[in-house]
Amino acid sequence: NETLKKLIEFSEIAGDKSGDMMVVCILSHGLQNGKIVTADGFVIDTEMDVLRRFNNDYCPELKGKPKFFIIQACRGDEQDYGYLSDYKGGVTETDATPSRGRRTSLPNQTYKELSWEDMLIAYSTLPGYVSNRDHYRGTWFIESICKVFMEHAKDMNLRDMLDEVGLVLSRYESEMGTKQSFNYDVRHFYKKLYFNPGIEIEPREHWKHSASIDFEEIQGKEMGKEEGEFLGNPIMKRTISFSGKPHQTAKT
Repeated sequence: NETLKKLIEFSEIAGDKSGDMMVVCILSHGLQNGKIVTADGFVIDTEMDVLRRFNNDYCPELKGKPKFFIIQACRGDEQDYGYLSDYKGGVTETDATPSRGRRTSLPNQTYKELSWEDMLIAYSTLPGYVSNRDHYRGTWFIESICKVFMEHAKDMNLRDMLDEVGLVLSRYESEMGTKQSFNYDVRHFYKKLYFNPGIEIEPREHWKHSASIDFEEIQGKEMGKEEGEFLGNPIMKRTISFSGKPHQTAKT
């Protein structure tokens, strides 16, 4: 199983890197109950073979670093045909009442660290449902992620961007009238994560960013800098932030 082997290798070296966070993307066919079919025909379990390998227990080197998983795969065979809504407005009420959990900390109790922390898993579809793919443009979910992240990664935190992905995804509909919903699982991911992509791009790296909506502006600033000119506002260099709002330092 080459996929499982690569996951094991990556989990062993992930903590040795100096990166600020870890991102794992899996795009494949999927089955019921969290099973993923690998390229060589084997089946791996999302929970045991993927997620657990990167928690604090199995990979303590990644403790304190955000871990983001994108899983593009079916989770069953059911189709979502949506429903015809007769909207009348108003407020939805439930009979649920808030409850307060009891305290579990006791005097002189040994403090234990969490096994699952700083982890966010985005699934392309809901349990039991298929994940749709356009033959030419690719999967709806990945296209939605790319669109939202390209537009908002500069000033929006990760969870807010995923909420925006849900809004974009809700506008898709197949020729058969099927729809698709997605969900993300948060495991003690209580801080705000900003990607804060830098806007200074080396000339030789332009090809990687040519699809960005800000490329022309970035390119213009780079050209002005090379000619010894100063264009507009100071160029802002951004750094990754996991605990609060984006941190910026001006550079002229």
